[in-house]
Amino acid sequence: MAAMAMATTCHFKVWPEYSTARSSSDSKMLTQRFPRAFGGSLCAQLRRAKVETCPCGKIFQRQSAFSNVRVSGAADDRSNVSQCSAGKRNSKWYHKLIQYNMYLPIIYYRSCAKQAICVPQSFAGCALVLYTFEALRRHLASRTFGHLAAFAVRKMSLSRRILRSPLFLSSCGAAMVLGGALYYKESISCCYKVNSKLDNVVAVVTGATNGIGLATSRQLAEAGARVIMASRNMDKCKEQRRKIVLETRNKNVVCRLCDLASLESIQSFAKRIIQDKEKVNLLINNAGIMHVPPKPTADGFEPHLGVNFLGPHLLTVLLLEQLKTSGPSRIVNMIDISCKRGHVNFADLNATKNRPQPQCVYDQSQLARAVCTRELARQLEGTDVVVNDLFPGYTETGIGGQVKSNFVRAVTWPAKKIGLQAPEKAANAVLLLAVSPEFANVSGKTFRYDGSAKTLKETEVNDEAEDKRVQLRLWLTADYWTKAREALSKVHSSSTPAEK
Repeated sequence: MAAMAMATTCHFKVWPEYSTARSSSDSKMLTQRFPRAFGGSLCAQLRRAKVETCPCGKIFQRQSAFSNVRVSGAADDRSNVSQCSAGKRNSKWYHKLIQYNMYLPIIYYRSCAKQAICVPQSFAGCALVLYTFEALRRHLASRTFGHLAAFAVRKMSLSRRILRSPLFLSSCGAAMVLGGALYYKESISCCYKVNSKLDNVVAVVTGATNGIGLATSRQLAEAGARVIMASRNMDKCKEQRRKIVLETRNKNVVCRLCDLASLESIQSFAKRIIQDKEKVNLLINNAGIMHVPPKPTADGFEPHLGVNFLGPHLLTVLLLEQLKTSGPSRIVNMIDISCKRGHVNFADLNATKNRPQPQCVYDQSQLARAVCTRELARQLEGTDVVVNDLFPGYTETGIGGQVKSNFVRAVTWPAKKIGLQAPEKAANAVLLLAVSPEFANVSGKTFRYDGSAKTLKETEVNDEAEDKRVQLRLWLTADYWTKAREALSKVHSSSTPAEK
């Protein structure tokens, strides 16, 4: 037994990054690099052993209790097994021990009245192996499982401290809130898909270059409809049209110039449709602006009133004849639920006497659109044309992008990503109202998508929207300001049909 103890040989393998220590201070730094949970005692043992280096920097020699310990800087050099082992028969145990202890923690034990250190190859950074059968037997039988159990207990204690830490608990709470918000947003979104082909449908979509308008145009094209994309930016419209054609394989998508801030541009757009004898089955009044500078339009209107209300009003009036002859047809006016807070100020409808807050004029323009929807529905009774308002839900669109404050953008960005639905989801609600047979005979209503019921639900606006005197007065005012009668005569005047 004593002879076996004297013949005990240790082979200490150091990882390459730790194999270039030149002095005791370097070796001390090397030992301090080991994690405390794995190598705290090993560090002390190495410091007590006065680890030194030879000039080559690859061979360490321990000058203490183990005079026959050989230390190699090679990462996986097993060629030294026969040189370092006590005998040829012990070589296989070296391989087995390396294989068994590849990822075990650092373990200490006593063997043959000599203290030996077993440091299996792991993320501690080294491996120390004994080549005697007795050491291997004692290591596996009497020491391994106990030290592994102690190691597991220490790690469990550390895990408990981590799980109870305020940082971990707050992180879990934030993750749960974020996941719940995303799940809620997905659950309340509309998932309607067009079941039938719309090959014989012609749809006019304003604001078709981004947001809900772009998503609606894409889904209509996927269903086979002819889509007329109305936009004030023709370069952007042509680029989006190219993408839609490539994605849907529907070449029946066209771009037309239509700036809702210009009455002349609206007349030219409608005139071309009439001259081309295009039928119109769907009119999606989607374009709108929000919180823009109070710079009047080319016709002298307050921008929110001109783009959100007067422009769509004139376009609808000019295309009414096409809608009637192409029936059954539908008009969908996109509005904001903020119209409930709005008030139609006939005394200063164009905001020329004073300068109200942008949100006030925006809310008024949305309410005006809802008011005239009810008046138009009354005028269209007995025809094959229905008109309704739709609030598809809070959606991430380009509207409101004119806000220049970086602070406001930074604060609202997380809320937009979590609380706002994708434009594609909002477009599903638009198509639900525009093509679903469920709403074929419903007119003059305001709808919003109900996520719990998975359908559109009628919603009340306010008392002004239901007042017939307000409806008629606002309609006549819009006709007068946009010169709708004169525009009708111009667009229906005989001229050479425009080239497609």
